[in-house]
Amino acid sequence: MALDAIDALAADPVTEVITFVAKPSDATVAERVLARLAASGKPAVAALLGAHDGQAPAPVQVAADLTTAARLAAAAGAATYPERPSIQSPHRRPE
Repeated sequence: MALDAIDALAADPVTEVITFVAKPSDATVAERVLARLAASGKPAVAALLGAHDGQAPAPVQVAADLTTAARLAAAAGAATYPERPSIQSPHRRPE
């Protein structure tokens, strides 16, 4: 099911960055997911929480936690589409 979801997002012209979050899984399954993300043709971030050594085929980035995954995905989107205006968090204090 996860591989089908990755394929659907890869085929979707509106999807800019794929962020994949999963609970710990078998190492073989994790490697298949990472390979599919790498083959998607889109920037991808994988948060395989607590189950992965951090290595992934390019251009997939691996995050150890959800906060890091969100930051990596936002950065990947900004790098891919730099003409988009940045969104300021309403919780951010003025500098």
